[in-house]
Amino acid sequence: MVEKYSDSEFEALLGKYDYNFKKGDIVKGVVCAYESDGAIVDIGSKCTAFVPSYELSSDRKAKAEDVLEKGTEYEFLITQDCDENGKFNLSYKKVHLAHTWAELQKIKEADETISVVITQTVKGGLIVDVSGVQGFIPQGQLCARETICNAGDKIDVKILSLDKAQNNLILSNRKVYETNMAETRKNVFAQIEVGQIVKGEVVRITDFGAFVEVLPGVEALLPQSELAEYQNKTGAILKAGDKINTAIIKFNPKDKRISLGLPVES
Repeated sequence: MVEKYSDSEFEALLGKYDYNFKKGDIVKGVVCAYESDGAIVDIGSKCTAFVPSYELSSDRKAKAEDVLEKGTEYEFLITQDCDENGKFNLSYKKVHLAHTWAELQKIKEADETISVVITQTVKGGLIVDVSGVQGFIPQGQLCARETICNAGDKIDVKILSLDKAQNNLILSNRKVYETNMAETRKNVFAQIEVGQIVKGEVVRITDFGAFVEVLPGVEALLPQSELAEYQNKTGAILKAGDKINTAIIKFNPKDKRISLGLPVES
């Protein structure tokens, strides 16, 4: 038997599902349907709840079905009280960004490395996307060896500073490289022995000798006297970019300074 209710009884029944939601509340809701300009959400109220397209994502071109999955529950911010048409306006973007900023703060405190997507190359650096938050990598914070600079490419960074109130996020790729190189150098120095033969690449030539990268991130000096000896033996003049076999003739573990010479067999 189907129960029948009077208008007043029906209003009272609906009132059981009205939890006095208001603007500024964070609510949970299930995505019910998509429309051309947003998505309809059930938040357990007698008023309709709607997420306009501009409140879906930082990407203005994103469609509701690309951001929210039908039948799935999400958190939303009520941005407009129930109007005369019986409709709440919600924002998914604002809640998502709030969670992202909180997560970024934790990442900064832990000094963790994250991967971000380059969205634009501008004068002075790169603009990147971090889960909907726009970040900036100054040119001076890019590793000199970093070749990735195209929109859509990913790049590893650490957070230098962030200010949610000012929507300001400054990142560094160079800091990632320096951290990795510090660990590499630590492992490398533990294995260095005097007399060891290593193949390296000439990085630069100076008045007092050549600096040779003998291992990743580790440079050592080949003195001018050895450069002259190399020229006498081979008839060639060393230049940046040349590959050469060298011998470790001195190593100071305290200041991590390495001196090179030419192998006896050269």
